Amino acid sequence: MNKLLFFFKTYGIKYEYIREFQRIGLKKDNTFSNYNTIIDSYSIQCNGNNYILDYKKKGRPQYILKKEKIIINAVSQPKFLEKFKGIEKVEKIKVDRQKEKIQGTAFRKLRHFLKLNKKQFGQSINKSENTIIRYEAGSLALHSDVVLAVLTVHNLKLSIYKRLLEETLISSNLNYSFNDFHIVGELERFYNKYGGIKMSDFLTADDISIICKIKKAKAYRIIKEINEEMERKGYIIIRGRVNRRFFNEKLGIQDTDKGGKA
Repeated sequence: MNKLLFFFKTYGIKYEYIREFQRIGLKKDNTFSNYNTIIDSYSIQCNGNNYILDYKKKGRPQYILKKEKIIINAVSQPKFLEKFKGIEKVEKIKVDRQKEKIQGTAFRKLRHFLKLNKKQFGQSINKSENTIIRYEAGSLALHSDVVLAVLTVHNLKLSIYKRLLEETLISSNLNYSFNDFHIVGELERFYNKYGGIKMSDFLTADDISIICKIKKAKAYRIIKEINEEMERKGYIIIRGRVNRRFFNEKLGIQDTDKGGKA
C-alpha cells in the first residue's frame, strides 16, 4: 500500500485524490532546475480542518501541506508526521484485535470453502503463505481489496463471504455486528456501484508480456505502477493483476474486448 495512504488510514484522516501535475523544480539558490517535479495533490480533512497536501512522488520525497497561513514542508514522511501530529494532535487508531481475529477466522473459513491449503490460497491472489497465516491469525489487518481479490479470482459471490463472517460472529459470542466491520461496507458499496468484477476485466503479467513483447519482470513493474496510481485515486486493486481499461488507456490501446468493463 502507498505509504501516504497508509498514514491517512492509520490516523483516520479523510482524503480525496485531486490530480497529478508537474512543477518546475528549484535549486537551493532559487534558480530553476532542468527537470519537472511530479506531484500528487490531495484534499485531506482532520479534526474538522481542511488542507491541501502536495506529495512529490518521484525523486527525493517532499511533503507540502497548505492551509491558510500554516505550511509544512518536510523532506521525509517521519518529519512530516511529527509536524502534522503536533499541529492536529492526531493519535494512531487503536487496532481492535478481537475484530481482526474474527475477520481472520472468516478468511480461513473462506479458504476452507475453496478447499485450498495456505500456499495455494496465497498463490491465487499473489500473497505469500506467511501473509495468509498472519491474515488468518488476525495479526495482519485484512483489507477489502484482499477479500475482493479472493472473490474475483475464485468467482465467488459477496454473499458467501458475508455468510461466513456472520457464522463467525455468532460463534464468537461477542457483541459485534456487520456494521462494525468496514470491509463489508466497502465491498457492498463497490458491488452496488460496479456490480462486481470479473477476471476478464484484468490482465496478468503474462498477458502484458505478450501484448507489449517485453519480459515478465518488466510487465510486473508496469502492473505495480498502474495499480499504485489507481490506489491513490481510491480504487480497489488486485495485486499482481491490472485493470484492463486503465492499462489500455495508459498505453493508448483501443480495447476490443467488449466483456472487459472496469
